[in-house]
Amino acid sequence: MAVATFVSEDLCNVFPTGIWHPQPPLPLRFRLHEELAYEERHAHSILTRFFEHEPPAAAWTVQPHYELPTAFRAEWEPAGGPEVPSAGPRPLHLGFLCEYDALPGIGHACGHNLIAEVGAAAALGVKGALESLLGPPPPVKVFGDQ
Repeated sequence: MAVATFVSEDLCNVFPTGIWHPQPPLPLRFRLHEELAYEERHAHSILTRFFEHEPPAAAWTVQPHYELPTAFRAEWEPAGGPEVPSAGPRPLHLGFLCEYDALPGIGHACGHNLIAEVGAAAALGVKGALESLLGPPPPVKVFGDQ
């Protein structure tokens, strides 16, 4: 827990006021609630709330129960969306997978909690990079699945 506290304090010094929320990092929130496939309601809730509310993720459109009760889809489109006239066809779509189920007897030793965190972080990073480009960027999609 000392490492998590140190990291949290360190991040509070890096991020401007109003962006950092004093909550445990995503992997710790998953680690405390290991859930088996199709039962991962806590992990599902953490990730859907993350993409719906936490800055800078609040720009995402979230379908909280995409195909399965414990799956989700989050999508970011640039301002103006696909109907931007100069955009033309955009064949490129970027997608990230967040897995968050645990395995019986070994919990998150399989690393799915880390796949969820890395998928969310990568999607936010790519979104941030695309926002700085000229021209219409491709949409970014995140799929959460057991």
